[in-house]
Amino acid sequence: MSPTHPGTPGIRVLGEAILIEGTEALLAIKYSARAATRARKLNGAAPFPELTALLASADKALNAITSRYGHEDGPDESDAALSDPELVDTATAAAILKVSPRQARRLARTLEGKQLATGCWVFDRSTVEDYARSRHHARRTP
Repeated sequence: MSPTHPGTPGIRVLGEAILIEGTEALLAIKYSARAATRARKLNGAAPFPELTALLASADKALNAITSRYGHEDGPDESDAALSDPELVDTATAAAILKVSPRQARRLARTLEGKQLATGCWVFDRSTVEDYARSRHHARRTP
């Protein structure tokens, strides 16, 4: 049996290699790789190719785990979520609010948005419209 990293279920050291098993461990790796990649980009540096490959590998493994078909050919979650007419994507929410998509993402918690596994945000149309009306009313009230 290979030793498990203390305090970290799902990560085992196999000589010079590391085995990552399970959704929680993969999510932690993905989060860490994405944070490091963003930090490098914010500092004007290109992300390490190994980090980009690690992020892609974690995504691929998570897709295999979470796909009810067991492979990457399952339905696209963002398309399925947006088939509900009450849900809108970031671009539509931004258009309703008359803000940029980036600002719409900043308002995601206020708008009670839900982030999909793909990283995309979806919002309840009525919540977005109510927020837009309240902002419009607040601007007109002296």
